[in-house]
Amino acid sequence: VEKAYAAIALYCNGNKKVAESIINSLREYAVVSSSQGMYWPHNRSYSFYRNSAVQVHCAIYEAFALVSPRIPEMDAMRQWLLLQKQTQDWAGVPSTLDAVNILLTSGSNWCNDNDAARMEWGNAPLPTPSQAEQIMGYDKYVREGNTINSADATLRIKGHDEKPSWGAIYWQYSDDITDIEAHSTDEVSVERSYYVERDGNWVPVESTSVRVGDVIKVRMTMKSVRDMQYMALIDARPACFEPQEQLPQYNNSQGLWYYSVPEDAVTAFYIEHMPRGVYVIEYNVYADRQGTYTSGIATLQSYYAPQFTAHTSGTTITVSQ
Repeated sequence: VEKAYAAIALYCNGNKKVAESIINSLREYAVVSSSQGMYWPHNRSYSFYRNSAVQVHCAIYEAFALVSPRIPEMDAMRQWLLLQKQTQDWAGVPSTLDAVNILLTSGSNWCNDNDAARMEWGNAPLPTPSQAEQIMGYDKYVREGNTINSADATLRIKGHDEKPSWGAIYWQYSDDITDIEAHSTDEVSVERSYYVERDGNWVPVESTSVRVGDVIKVRMTMKSVRDMQYMALIDARPACFEPQEQLPQYNNSQGLWYYSVPEDAVTAFYIEHMPRGVYVIEYNVYADRQGTYTSGIATLQSYYAPQFTAHTSGTTITVSQ
């Protein structure tokens, strides 16, 4: 951000060549992606100031717009900015005002509705949204029961021109837990593994037997390539596992704050703000009865943008006497 402010100050005081060299330096460090736009990967938000990346991005944008404006770059930077709103709840802070101002008053006109998108779901075109839906920019279509077929797994969007837009298809169904395979997306993923304590060391359960009274460590590794808010990690336990910690509490792991809630069948972890990165959450359980049990899946999902979800596969745990 210091480079951006320096470029603005130098340009306004007549040192245009130096300002342009600073902007060219910022260009060299930028990443340009068709899905994410133009951004700087080292510009990160943190739990104690979750809008800092937006504020820094706005300052860089203003420097580009003043010193060396290029419409394709401006639109790519606005695309990244808009996509932050997809996964984050912007509060009433100065960075929100800066972002809204940039999105509405600069770059190409994204508010023109003459080139509204036309969507075809399966083999049938979707109806034109109502006037209220067009104003809000949010459309929702539902198909249930026998109306669903394999062709509905495909959605075609035409005529959206150069405007950024997003959407998702939610397909809900019932299946045997042991037949569920792990699922992840380009944005989020989660993995789960079990370890049993042996002589002060943690050994994977696959390489040893689990006995009644053993302490089991449940380790879940989460990965996100974008800053996310209001994330929930729900781990469905096998019936033979009893949480070691029985009370809800706040915890911290690698700078990530979360609220853990042990319940009858699941252990839930609620994360208000998760900056992009890789995080590990662990908790211990006791093996309290013998037998063979099926473990449910661990699901990581954004409650703010539910299309960002991932889950593990179901597993089988055998406990001996």
